[in-house]
Amino acid sequence: RHTRSFHVTGVQTCALPIFEVPDVALVFEDPQERAHGRVARRVGQVGLHLGGCGPLAAVQHVHDLAFAAAQAYAQDQGAWSAVGQTTTERSEIGTVGLNGKIYLLGGEAFGRQDSPLAQEFDPASGKWRDLAPMPKGASHVGVAALNGKIYVAGGFTANVHKNPLDQFVEYDPATNAWKSLTPLSGPRGSVGLAAVGGKLHVIGGRGPDAKTVGTHEVYDPQSGKWTAAAPLPVARDHLGIVVV
Repeated sequence: RHTRSFHVTGVQTCALPIFEVPDVALVFEDPQERAHGRVARRVGQVGLHLGGCGPLAAVQHVHDLAFAAAQAYAQDQGAWSAVGQTTTERSEIGTVGLNGKIYLLGGEAFGRQDSPLAQEFDPASGKWRDLAPMPKGASHVGVAALNGKIYVAGGFTANVHKNPLDQFVEYDPATNAWKSLTPLSGPRGSVGLAAVGGKLHVIGGRGPDAKTVGTHEVYDPQSGKWTAAAPLPVARDHLGIVVV
């Protein structure tokens, strides 16, 4: 059995490689702990790393991290293999995984800095599918999945990092349809977006004055309302965000 995760970034090729490693466990035995019959065990963790900034001749890569079980901290480096070809060159995209599929949203493509292009990749078949376009095209969008839906927040419509949007939209893969929701409190691009406890957190970003902010607001899909939350201690944009 193998585990795989997906690394989507900009590079100068249109191949979509995948990096596979066996399910493994990392076992560390401390001599002092072993003397007491205790051994620390850590199951190999598979991480999802998305993002990257590169030229427009960009595409999407897939990779996986895991560690072989070994007392000497040996690492299984795994192997790369191509699983498909992208249908277009694009960069500065938003990406999320849902129900075994990978979704690529917005970015820079076809000579536009605010592409509304939405695509779905099926790792099982290696095939791409064009979806209904985003209501408003943008690069540097925040993306997250919750309860079978995909949410997109903010984004820029011009380079470099200019003309941000306050958009907040929902995509339903079951109907291939978008719905506009209550917008952000202000236009921002390069935000972090995460689903936690049934709610969506939009964090940081860069506003229309090119100022980086520490804004933190939370959207409740049940009520359709936003609430303010504790801001970042230090303002950030282009941030990575993960839920564990």
